[in-house]
Amino acid sequence: FYGVKVIFDLLSLKRSIELLEDENLKLISIHHLIKDDSACAGFNTAAKLNPPLRSKEDKESLKQALKQGKIDFLSSLHSAKSISLKDLAFDEAAFGIHSVCEFMSLCYTFLIKEDLLTWQNLCKATSQNPSEFLGLNSGIIEVGKEANLVLFDQNEEISAPKSSLYANDKLFGKVKLHLVKGEKIILN
Repeated sequence: FYGVKVIFDLLSLKRSIELLEDENLKLISIHHLIKDDSACAGFNTAAKLNPPLRSKEDKESLKQALKQGKIDFLSSLHSAKSISLKDLAFDEAAFGIHSVCEFMSLCYTFLIKEDLLTWQNLCKATSQNPSEFLGLNSGIIEVGKEANLVLFDQNEEISAPKSSLYANDKLFGKVKLHLVKGEKIILN
């Protein structure tokens, strides 16, 4: 690729992982690790994502690749759409999901608690690797690095909104504090 860094973005198929076995910088979304195409049953527009949710086999393959350290980036795939754009016939509904608020809870509930990732590997895929790729002075907790941090309470249970893909799932953990460059952004 002529010495240019390339991210293989939003992989969702078992075959994609196989084809890119020897390549670095692979990115997948949290949703493709948790849900499969059965979530679209009944024309559930909350499950209309881009790339689309795939088969159970694809989902399990992505989970194995993540567990084996073959995935470098993990995304929330946040692409919020208004209810008016999602509350339509499946073919007419917009692609997208509002997920940035639940991202850490999804990661904790479905990755950490299920032993797919350690906290260290989660931080690497969501913070350290993206920061290094972009050349940012952040991504790890170290003297001289920017303090872009979250305080996460893993003991608190949360509920996703009724319009969410995760409305019927029990989610654990809540971000209590968010710092960007050391400045408080969110405090719950």
